[in-house]
Amino acid sequence: MKKRTEIAAGIDTSRSTLWVMAEGQSEVRQYGNDDVGHRALIADLTRGGRRVRVVVEATGTYHLDLAMALSNHRLCRVSVINPRSSKHFHEAQNRRAKTDTVDAKSLCEYARRMEFVEWTQPDEVALTLRALTRHQAQLTKERTRAKNHAHALDVSKTTPKVLHDMVARQLAFIDSELEQVKALLDQFVADNASLAGQVKLLETIPGVGRTTALHLLSAFLLLDQEMGAKEITAWAGLDPRPQDSGTVERRRAISKRGSSRIRAALYFPAVTAARMEGPLRQFHERIADRKGLPMTGIVALMRKILTVSWAIHRTGSAWDATKVMPAGRSNPITA
Repeated sequence: MKKRTEIAAGIDTSRSTLWVMAEGQSEVRQYGNDDVGHRALIADLTRGGRRVRVVVEATGTYHLDLAMALSNHRLCRVSVINPRSSKHFHEAQNRRAKTDTVDAKSLCEYARRMEFVEWTQPDEVALTLRALTRHQAQLTKERTRAKNHAHALDVSKTTPKVLHDMVARQLAFIDSELEQVKALLDQFVADNASLAGQVKLLETIPGVGRTTALHLLSAFLLLDQEMGAKEITAWAGLDPRPQDSGTVERRRAISKRGSSRIRAALYFPAVTAARMEGPLRQFHERIADRKGLPMTGIVALMRKILTVSWAIHRTGSAWDATKVMPAGRSNPITA
């Protein structure tokens, strides 16, 4: 039998530590999640000139520098997978323990058995846009929490004035930071003609404003550009998931096995589009009436806006209402 020329490896990542399992190793090894650790890890994996294919989970920002270091090495290929995919693979192996060591072993098995989709390193523009939009989203979350806290303090007459003042200062600081990030984003887009053009095209979709367009684009630039509508829907976790068991038929729900950031970014645009005259509102009403649940219509509209946005991003064409609700069509459009 021909000897394999490429080994499989799995890496579980955290802020400061990497747990690594590779074929031929007797135990999981640990490395620092920094430049020194990355160099040592790659040197061990490629020792003797062997090639390696590595699977890591998408874990916010903890995996990104590692994935870039691996993809830059001529003997390494890296695949960045959805954590839910690895979770279900882990469960399918009947592994009950959930530790960093066990996860590394499971990811190594994933690299050995499953289809390997190689990760493509994003360019500097995509990485900068990703960082800015994520920071903006985080600040927005903090502002919402602070406003909720302020409301909770306001409902009680026993709250000391000093606490009201502290939360007010916190809100003022967050608002100032948000304004600065918005200015940075505006300048960054203005300096990149290609980005500016794509943002304008996405803004032609009813309900989609500049912030949503930027968040969608920051995600799209890091994806495989050959993905179809079904794949982009699954990536966002907006794909339908039937829940039938025996004679019991439950209400269909979405899988949520994908980007929660994108689902959050699409919610308010869908609500807005559902109130605007036009084909998206008609689409929402048909789905909602057919299912008897307004929220089902909103979720279907989120899915529709996502697939339309992806099509516009890929083709470079503007919003075309006739492609969403063709003239004379009487049946509900599927999302």
